[in-house]
Amino acid sequence: MKTSSNRILTTSITLALAAVAGSALAGPLNPPPGPITSTMKPLGDVEPRTVINSTNTPGDATNMFVISQPGSYYLSGNVAVSAGKNGIKITSSHVTLDLNGFTVYGFSGSLDGITTSNVFQMGIKIKNGIVRTFGLDGIDLTGSVMTWPQSVVIENVQSTDNSDHGIRINDGQVRDCIVLKNRDKGLVAIANHSTFVRGVTARDNGTGGIYTVLARIQDCVAEANGVTGIHVDNRGDVISCTSNGNTTGFYIGSGSLRDSTAINNSSAGVFMTGLCENNLFRNEASLGNFGIRINGAARTVVKGNQVVGFTSGIDGAYSSDLIFSNYFTSCTTAISGLPNLRVGTINNATLTPVSGNSGGGLGTTDPYANIIH
Repeated sequence: MKTSSNRILTTSITLALAAVAGSALAGPLNPPPGPITSTMKPLGDVEPRTVINSTNTPGDATNMFVISQPGSYYLSGNVAVSAGKNGIKITSSHVTLDLNGFTVYGFSGSLDGITTSNVFQMGIKIKNGIVRTFGLDGIDLTGSVMTWPQSVVIENVQSTDNSDHGIRINDGQVRDCIVLKNRDKGLVAIANHSTFVRGVTARDNGTGGIYTVLARIQDCVAEANGVTGIHVDNRGDVISCTSNGNTTGFYIGSGSLRDSTAINNSSAGVFMTGLCENNLFRNEASLGNFGIRINGAARTVVKGNQVVGFTSGIDGAYSSDLIFSNYFTSCTTAISGLPNLRVGTINNATLTPVSGNSGGGLGTTDPYANIIH
């Protein structure tokens, strides 16, 4: 019948098409002669890195391992460093060292954990691991010339319990690191070149948490350090940081301190010195002898701070300084300084403990008034 013929014809066509498709997709039944080889790229072609070991990075009399060529290197395990040796020494520029989550640790009498040679290295990056218990610094990338610009990068590294500094560089970037219980300072950037420090926690270091010469320091925490939590010795910018339980919270040689908190520091919340043009505003300082101490500074602007519980809220101000729009609570003396100090109107319910210009009173509408409560 006609319908049966159509069905037979349709089935034949379908089978024929399937056969053609099958022959087009199927490979040869007999594989080619010779060994089977991978069609994937080897790891070295995808990410060319070199594992640190005695073959690839052999050491010498004072170094466990030496990286002498540019490139990307990584650890495959922990590294224990004996007395009289550095852990890893980098003698080349343009080196990336991935600690890969492992620890480089030193025994008694060891030298530096990770260090550089006595020539000018640039473009060094160290990341992702722990360096601890060394006889000198955890990481020291300064070389022999401590003012030479290097632009190093250190990120996601913990440097703890070292006998000198946790991390020491000339300049560069230090991001998301922890420097803890180092006998001297946690982080030191000593060259007169710009350094960017972000997301660093410095805690329980002997003589200071973060010490820089010229830097932008942002989103950092300094706690329970022996002298100063965060120290900028030259022009710098400190933003959104907290300094808690140090001797001095912030030391600003010259520069600005913004949106930051100094609390429970035993001597001073903020200490300024030198010929400065500081801008200190929107900070909170509480509990100590001095909230903000200006020592030898001139042309300093102090505005928008909340100062709570100090013997002297703002101390040592010069007649060339400008102090306005601050809020003082439970301070024995709110502002002290030279006569004719330029101080915004004082709004105070009972007293005006200020040496310098005062005035105003309750109910003032002066937007620049300093409020004492």
